[in-house]
Amino acid sequence: MELGTFKLELDKRWELNEFSVFTKEYAQVYNFFYILELMDENERFALDVSTYPWEGGYSVYNFFRKLSSYTPKEHRPHITRLEYASPGFIELAGIIDVAKDISILIGMVSTSLLAINQAYHSIYKSYKERQLARLKVKRAEIDLNENDTTFVKESVEDLCKRLGFKDRHKKALVKLSHGNYLIQLKILLALYRRSKTIAENQALGKTKV
Repeated sequence: MELGTFKLELDKRWELNEFSVFTKEYAQVYNFFYILELMDENERFALDVSTYPWEGGYSVYNFFRKLSSYTPKEHRPHITRLEYASPGFIELAGIIDVAKDISILIGMVSTSLLAINQAYHSIYKSYKERQLARLKVKRAEIDLNENDTTFVKESVEDLCKRLGFKDRHKKALVKLSHGNYLIQLKILLALYRRSKTIAENQALGKTKV
């Protein structure tokens, strides 16, 4: 993986809490794509998240929190320069390909906010109605009926397309989840929630990643 610097452009007025949320969510999305890049480049690297409980919101929160522990300190994004003005920027050092992946994701979401938000809510509503939120993923292959299985697989494909996933991202996600589509769906729904605020800021002209 190539280390380098890249900029997150800033503009307009920022409240302190907005800046905190933006940087926190960017770091979480960065760690996620870093793991996908690592799994794509290193066949020996294995992270088995199928053993996680994956019940309720805490499991997803814990998943994204733990990803940072698999990102070496020297590969984590850190500020090399910061200029707050109109316009301003944050210059970060980190993995260039990961920054590019995030740029594609945020670009896809920010340019189709209404459509992707409607798709997310439609998928999430059905996801809740089918009581998939608290279904133990280890029993999913046994407990899911054919209709639910089709829904999960189609939702994963739809979200991957809307979030700009490349084939290597999809393969890494399959490897990460040990082929469990329900885990993939939970991860993608959570990834969208973490990217939404960044994308909204970009759509408003407050950022460009």
